[in-house]
Amino acid sequence: MSLRTRQICLGVFFILSLMAISRYGGTVSYSLFYAAVLIPVILLAYIYYVFLRFRVYQEMQTRNIVAGQPVPYSFILKNEGLSVFTSVEVRVYQDFSFVEEMPDKQVFRLFPGDKIEFHTKLTCKYRGDYEVGVEKVIITDFMGVFRFGYRMRSNIGALVRPRIIKLEGLSGVPEVEVFIQSQSVKERNEADLTVREYVKGDSLKKIHWKLTARSGSLKVRNEIGTLKQKIILAADLGRNHEMMNIYLPVENKVLEIVIALLYYFTLYSIPVELLWKAKNTEKRTVSEMKDFTHIYDELSELCFQKYNDPILFFQEMTQRNLLAGGTVLFFVLQVIDESIYTGLSELSVAGKIVLAYIVTEADIADYVRQSSSRLKIVAVGPEEEIIGRI
Repeated sequence: MSLRTRQICLGVFFILSLMAISRYGGTVSYSLFYAAVLIPVILLAYIYYVFLRFRVYQEMQTRNIVAGQPVPYSFILKNEGLSVFTSVEVRVYQDFSFVEEMPDKQVFRLFPGDKIEFHTKLTCKYRGDYEVGVEKVIITDFMGVFRFGYRMRSNIGALVRPRIIKLEGLSGVPEVEVFIQSQSVKERNEADLTVREYVKGDSLKKIHWKLTARSGSLKVRNEIGTLKQKIILAADLGRNHEMMNIYLPVENKVLEIVIALLYYFTLYSIPVELLWKAKNTEKRTVSEMKDFTHIYDELSELCFQKYNDPILFFQEMTQRNLLAGGTVLFFVLQVIDESIYTGLSELSVAGKIVLAYIVTEADIADYVRQSSSRLKIVAVGPEEEIIGRI
């Protein structure tokens, strides 16, 4: 019998007892009426008692965590009362995090002094600052008539940093490398080979393992950070929605792509100029791992500005000639329309290599199909895994 059905039955019982005393009177009728009145009082008193004596203790190893990385998490459910707690339901936050081996809406029955311990792991899905773990507790009386839910008074807040994703290959980057190499030949009158033979003292991180396996001798990737070509990465870090469950996955994916690109180029000692719009248009240069560490910390704590118009940001970069010095331009945007596409096309016609990653759930297949050798547009879903993707 459902909760609603039990409530209806109790209501019908109360009405019938009231009708009985008004029509017949007598001891039996009044006894039934008093019972109909006392039962809800007793059940509500029981719920209040459970509320006072039921305890949930939860603990996370650290508040500062990285999205996608599990951290130790534990919580204890304990009956500190003198009666049986027949139905205590625990619900956990699931929109932005999940607790391993702990199904949501699980109902527990605890005898006096009993406790249930869970030592598991908690994983946050997105970068941001939000509450995790147990969200609320729902108490049902022993007859299953009334239910009372309350939010935890001591919620755990997590400060989640974006992932640093090491990409094996970026869509469009081979074209960038070919372009840079061709320009290097003109400037230095000698070819800048993609790989060369290993020399004692070279970092193992620079070894091209696939080519090494094919050739039978150690091959090392050349650094192209000394070239004169300039790479600019422009990111739309605006908040374009009011609801957290909508804007948080998008913001997380935008930062993942930006950080993945910066990390990729830093590993190969390729300087990158990063542009983004906060209250003002910000600019940072990342050329070595120390710079990357600083910008990663800054982006991790950055607050996306509400309704920061990406179209105006793109227009500002163009009007202020912030992109003029770049030979290779990367864009990480949340929307694309005809005006933005026209601007990207004009940049490619002007001789620049342009790669635009659009984080959106909208269908932008028409724009993706218009990609060319100098202008590549890639659609990335907010929930899409980007390892090996972009």
